[in-house]
Amino acid sequence: CLSDWRNLCICRMTQLELPALLGQWFGESEFLPHRMGKTLTVPIFMATGAAAEGLTARTELHSEPIGNCMLMLHGRKRWTLVAPQESHLLQPTLARDGRAYFLSTLHAEGPDWLKHVRHWQGETSAGDVLWVPPWTWHRVEYVQNVTALSASLFHFRPAQFALANGVFAALSIPNILKEVIGWKTQ
Repeated sequence: CLSDWRNLCICRMTQLELPALLGQWFGESEFLPHRMGKTLTVPIFMATGAAAEGLTARTELHSEPIGNCMLMLHGRKRWTLVAPQESHLLQPTLARDGRAYFLSTLHAEGPDWLKHVRHWQGETSAGDVLWVPPWTWHRVEYVQNVTALSASLFHFRPAQFALANGVFAALSIPNILKEVIGWKTQ
């Protein structure tokens, strides 16, 4: 594994090794089958990077209260990650759609848009796993003319939710409640 900061790791592994690795990182009890079915969402993401000038396929820089263990199944994605401690430099705003996440309002164009922020950039390809801890800022770009397919294991981790960014945790509670009761969903 290549570690950049304490909670971030990219590894190359088979799908069968993923549950064992997660158990080592967070304790086996967190990933027992009866808990996985109740506390986990597994969305699939697929897109092809746009070929035309000026068009992009990406997820803008944002921060969420959940941990994301992303498994790259096919293709490639480019990631930009920023630690929660850098939040004050990213001009954050609570999601306008009522969901529980924060969006950076920085103008995200050109090679120097994050020059004043400590950040990490990398690319994932088929077989890679990327752990994005709660409240870690991340932007995902699809590579031009490459179709990417990935699965994410979204997991709510109460201690990391509260401790990694207490201000965001408190501000997001109304939106989390809306998501829990089904008023706002992805």
